Amino acid sequence: MKDAFTQRFEETKILRWRRAKELHQRAQRPSESVDDYVTAMRKLEKSLGIDGEAERYAVQRNLRPEIVAHVMRDKPMTVDDV
Repeated sequence: MKDAFTQRFEETKILRWRRAKELHQRAQRPSESVDDYVTAMRKLEKSLGIDGEAERYAVQRNLRPEIVAHVMRDKPMTVDDV
């Protein structure tokens, strides 16, 4: 049973590559709130082991244009600041 579980849920290079690709292509949708977007991004980042400044950059770079302009003006230092 343990072997079957490991085989089914083991992280492969392909799955990791897909999550990394999704992280870089993921943009905030027109009807998506900032909180929902940040939550989705954090989940992807956590699964890839990304944190700190790289985490903040990944979150803020694909916010909607009208939001990212405001965020950049405030110069956030953490994802919570974003």
